[in-house]
Amino acid sequence: HRLNQETSMAALHKLKKLTPENRIKELECLVEKQGEMIERLRSAKVSLPIGKRKKDGDPFVRVVCGDTHGDYRDEAACKAFFQDLDILKPAEVVHGGDAIDCGGFLAQHQVIGVVPECAITFEQDVLCANDFLDKVERYAPGSCKDLLLGNHDHRIEKAIIKWTMGNHSNAKYLFSMFSPEKVLNLEKRGIRCVKYDQFYDGMTVRGTIYKDHCAFRHGTRYGENATRQTLNDFGCNIVHFHTHRMIMHSRETYKGLIAAWSCPCLSVIRPLYGLTDITGWAHGYIIQVVSKKGFITIQVPIINGVSFLQPLVTQLNLR
Repeated sequence: HRLNQETSMAALHKLKKLTPENRIKELECLVEKQGEMIERLRSAKVSLPIGKRKKDGDPFVRVVCGDTHGDYRDEAACKAFFQDLDILKPAEVVHGGDAIDCGGFLAQHQVIGVVPECAITFEQDVLCANDFLDKVERYAPGSCKDLLLGNHDHRIEKAIIKWTMGNHSNAKYLFSMFSPEKVLNLEKRGIRCVKYDQFYDGMTVRGTIYKDHCAFRHGTRYGENATRQTLNDFGCNIVHFHTHRMIMHSRETYKGLIAAWSCPCLSVIRPLYGLTDITGWAHGYIIQVVSKKGFITIQVPIINGVSFLQPLVTQLNLR
């Protein structure tokens, strides 16, 4: 700072000896140099740990998304998400479920008054869900991936059980052909399929995984209080899906602060069956920056096809 101050004083002393024309040129040059110095001072001193982990224990980025709903995905929101994924190059991706919508003839056990949409076929639904996973692999190649099956994905099994009238052999055969794990090629993709009826990562609740001091669950709670209720249910840091909302709730415990986050969706905000409803749904996804000391969770909104990560990228100079 003292060196800059002395340099500026020397420059001003020099200006006094110059002709008016040369003085103007020198002033313009001085202003330009000062502008460059200000930009350097404004530049970021930190950046996100983009890309795969070099070794265990290194900080890394995890991207969390969900509720894409097959052919009901929102194209503008998904495009913004893929652009962000290309920037972040995360080491891990967690998909929170409802990768397939399973509407129409598969929409079993709906609440009274809901009329399922039938315009989209199961084939279209599956093709669109696979296309989404293809693009995740394209923009986050080599990342570790998990997919938690959601209630919409589970409609396939419910329908099969109903069709086979409880015949175990027939149900097993149909499920081996049409299960979400099969139609989405999860094993071939190297994606861990988290099933609703199995235990994972030492958790005592089925269909829930635990990674770096945070649980992930598709969820059964719904509505604006779902995040608070989920936090109370689990009593630990947790990310849940299912509500399509962007909500965060925290509380103090004797061990410290814990929080729950609701991951927003990437599907259409108002499907036909809820065309006139004010849903409270939101587009977006979650970034987790994980290190040995813990993690931070950032909910990234996407509004009208524009991700709010872009201004963050500009400020932190992530490129």
